[in-house]
Amino acid sequence: EGDGLSSGQTMPSMGEEEEVKFIKQRVSLYADDRPAFGQGTLFLTTHQIIWRNDERLDETVKLHWRSVIVHAISRDTSAFPHPCIYCQVLADDAVREMIANCSQSAPDAKMNGAEEEEEEEEGMEGGEHYH
Repeated sequence: EGDGLSSGQTMPSMGEEEEVKFIKQRVSLYADDRPAFGQGTLFLTTHQIIWRNDERLDETVKLHWRSVIVHAISRDTSAFPHPCIYCQVLADDAVREMIANCSQSAPDAKMNGAEEEEEEEEGMEGGEHYH
């Protein structure tokens, strides 16, 4: 079940005919073997998957839903220290830039057991995929 917006929290920018279908708070974003980018809010819309850092609102990752080529719920803590939502994403330069911008100011913290995480893996021809 999803969450609503916290007091004072705003919706992310979206297209005209786009609407939010699900919101989950306290979601950590991971890419590669980097520390978590911090806690944020996950928005699933009719067109995109959006993660926005709760403390640094300018740090937002937006993915068109069609760019997610594989996704699964993973509970295997031998592969990742916490249960997570594993995603492989076909990334373009804009996605790589969003991830790089978030990782530059990510806190130097250990993986902190948030409810849902995503991390990145390189190596797909024509782009990268994330999980």
